[in-house]
Amino acid sequence: MEEARERIQKLLVTGDNRLKQGVDPQKARESWEQALAVAREAGLEEQIRPLVEVRLADLEADIRVVMALLHGETVEAEIEGKHRLIRLLNPELGLINTRDPVGLYLAASGPRARAASAISSSAFFSSSSHA
Repeated sequence: MEEARERIQKLLVTGDNRLKQGVDPQKARESWEQALAVAREAGLEEQIRPLVEVRLADLEADIRVVMALLHGETVEAEIEGKHRLIRLLNPELGLINTRDPVGLYLAASGPRARAASAISSSAFFSSSSHA
């Protein structure tokens, strides 16, 4: 049981660090979902699921912000613990194409992760047989 707890902790931290370092969010999500799978096998799913759910909720919020920015909007986002209004730099110059749609693809195996892709009208890919 202790070994499973250590593995879960390591996977949660790995996912958090990947996201903070700007690694593909898919990799962070994979770590979190692996942590949930380990928890499920060890009978700890009810204790661990809320930790994963919070991380996925944060990811959903991040998706909304990115999609709004790509539509040329000014949005409120949490940066370094403070809520700030942000936008793409000088969108009025037309240097960044915000007119054409940009696709967003997420790797999602759990129902909550697939729901995150639906929020942004994104496509999702699954390597799981549960999809």
